[in-house]
Amino acid sequence: MSLRTQVEGLNKLLTAVYGRDTRLSTLLQDLGFSPQQIEILRRQHAQQIVESYIALLKERIVADSDGERLYEIIKHRFGLDGEQPQTLQSLGEKFGISRERARQLERKALKRCRIRSRLKSWEVGLYDIAYSLLDASDASVLQEWQFLGASKHLSETQGNGQFDA
Repeated sequence: MSLRTQVEGLNKLLTAVYGRDTRLSTLLQDLGFSPQQIEILRRQHAQQIVESYIALLKERIVADSDGERLYEIIKHRFGLDGEQPQTLQSLGEKFGISRERARQLERKALKRCRIRSRLKSWEVGLYDIAYSLLDASDASVLQEWQFLGASKHLSETQGNGQFDA
């Protein structure tokens, strides 16, 4: 399993969901984390934050009907399991469905991920994960963070940072 593959896949998934170039670091920055805090998370907690965020995504996707299957499609398509992302053809073969049906399920999963309330819950979840990994002294900027302002800013901001392993 490759952390780099997970990060790349997560960034591609975020870009597909938000409809613009979106990276994990972009979300962290938009949620009020300073560049220094993001660097601490990148250097000291990369694996924890990536795995925790993927687990959060899974939890929220699986909660829906047919969610387990949709999550499996997303996981393998984007490489969230740390393995190389799979083609629609290989997903079809793996799940015993056509390439076209795999594409439809991928599209359905992405559509569900784009629901605004779901995006907000993922943003809050990411904030909670990152905040818990930082020491209190590293989190001073976060005390002034207000969810509504950060969420509004997040939906309007376009970023190009990258959360590398």
